[in-house]
Amino acid sequence: MNRFKNIWNAALLLGALAVSSCGLLDTPEYPDGDFTIVGTWEYHIPALEGSAPNEGWVYNADGQITFTADKRFCFTLSTDRGEVKGYGTYRVNEDSGVFLSYDGYTDAGNLSFGDCFGCIDVLYDIHSIGWGWDESLTGDRVEDDYLKTHTAIEEYFRVAPQPYEEVVVPYMAADGTAYYVEHNGHRLFSLPEPYAPAE
Repeated sequence: MNRFKNIWNAALLLGALAVSSCGLLDTPEYPDGDFTIVGTWEYHIPALEGSAPNEGWVYNADGQITFTADKRFCFTLSTDRGEVKGYGTYRVNEDSGVFLSYDGYTDAGNLSFGDCFGCIDVLYDIHSIGWGWDESLTGDRVEDDYLKTHTAIEEYFRVAPQPYEEVVVPYMAADGTAYYVEHNGHRLFSLPEPYAPAE
């Protein structure tokens, strides 16, 4: 009986080692040591389904976001009302994703909120591109050419790098309201008329 038990335990150990060597028991890291967000990524903002639209939000649009090595980003959305653009700075937290600060909207944000010191904090999107939660719940993946995230945009695909540009173009509503949006199409704030930065 002991001999059979020893053979069985040895077989289990060999099986576990084989599975482990295939990487099936490894916990994925977000991201791995070779990953960099620097470059350009394409994504799609889904169409609206089953509810009333949020005023000033962008739906059913393609986007591109470019990250530079010196921690800047810019994005372009191709919408039903033309291109929407914005820019800012970012930081990467290896365990939780990319955090974007929409610095390019600072002048317009201050105008929108008057002289309210500190109100510009609303331009910081803490859940920009999130990964690293429990994989069994979210399916998050961070690869060199593909991101699967648990935040508003679920998939990003790496494409040929595009040039960085510091351009702000809000989403213009039919009534002339200028909506300043995040890269995912969510509204940050609005102005009653188009804003043109001072030259």
